[in-house]
Amino acid sequence: MNELALKRNPSLVSLIYEKLENMILSGQLRSGDPVNERALSMQFEVSRAPIREACRRLEQAGLVSIIDNRGAFVREVSKTTATEVYDVARLLSSEAARHAVANVTDEEVRKLTAMVEHIERDANRDDLSSYYAHNDLFHLELVKLGRNDKLAELYRSLNNELTLYRQRGLRSFPDFERSLAAHRSIIEALARRDSAAYQQALDAHSTKMTERLLNLGV
Repeated sequence: MNELALKRNPSLVSLIYEKLENMILSGQLRSGDPVNERALSMQFEVSRAPIREACRRLEQAGLVSIIDNRGAFVREVSKTTATEVYDVARLLSSEAARHAVANVTDEEVRKLTAMVEHIERDANRDDLSSYYAHNDLFHLELVKLGRNDKLAELYRSLNNELTLYRQRGLRSFPDFERSLAAHRSIIEALARRDSAAYQQALDAHSTKMTERLLNLGV
């Protein structure tokens, strides 16, 4: 990342934040792993100061824990915390769903359909990491249909915390045929502008996702 060394401006911390966030959410840095300032400063060709500030922001985002005299570590999310976070995330998703049908455009329906097709290709390639990444993006796009930026921002933050928990236990695909069918039902209801069917399909799918996530036994 030589380009980071050339960016001596306030956006440097943001660039490092985004890179570290991606490393954490993709599993390159896993729960409990230290965020090695020295190694990262060499990798990014910057001083430790912007890395330290990025870590403080990651702590505020719920992805990193900073321990006095020890440094920053990727946060470990307990089952209890994951349960609480998922309850809130579902409430936000449900609130967004109330407005989605009235807001959705034909272009957005096409975009969501393409995302589901991408998720299917990930599964066919046995690319578990990409599968979950694109599945998360799909659900974030559904939340964005509520046209509430603050709600979508909060949902994304909560989902990032759930990603840390999921990485601890999920090493296989879900019931893919059922999951894909659920995605299709969600999109079909949107395309028909059928609010009741959309909310029912989304709630049923979210319930199955919750059960799978919280029954990891970890």
